[in-house]
Amino acid sequence: LAVLLLSSPLLEKKSVYAAKLLVEVNPSILLDISQDGLVDEALPYNEEASLLPLDRYKDLPVEEAIEEILRDAVKEGLLNLEDEEEDFIILTEILTSGDRLSEEIFAKLEEQSLAGDFLSETSVIFTSTSEEHLSEMKNQGKALGLMRLREEFNLGPDEKLGDFFKDPERREAYKEQKRLLKRDSLEEDETLIED
Repeated sequence: LAVLLLSSPLLEKKSVYAAKLLVEVNPSILLDISQDGLVDEALPYNEEASLLPLDRYKDLPVEEAIEEILRDAVKEGLLNLEDEEEDFIILTEILTSGDRLSEEIFAKLEEQSLAGDFLSETSVIFTSTSEEHLSEMKNQGKALGLMRLREEFNLGPDEKLGDFFKDPERREAYKEQKRLLKRDSLEEDETLIED
């Protein structure tokens, strides 16, 4: 499960990093991203993340780092992209001091989600939240992106994202909100609209 929300140009840099992005597929990894879209640091958000070579993602463009995270998760048996179940990656932008991921970085992520070997096999959900919410969910040992979506869409405690998105009206409504990218078939043209 992983989520990403990218939109609006970067404002004047007020923090060490230009943006923070939580990638959740189980494992969940927090990426500190520079203004030029490179990963400055990859930090584990949950226990499974410690199974991956986090140092290897440093200095990679964010879109390549996410692709490598998925590759490593598959290699470690944490993610199965070949089963019949729809796989979600939640990309959550952590809003810090008003800084946001740039449109250029967002476009690269969008492109990778359509063309990447691993990312194209998932449904990508984009969202955002505050650093305070990130800390609170991490302290509680909860999946931030999923909890954020549960709050936003009033999902029941046992309702999974797959259940939510099986309803065509819900799926389309979320796409219209510009935060779901799903490659339904190779013939269909998929687009992602930004928040």
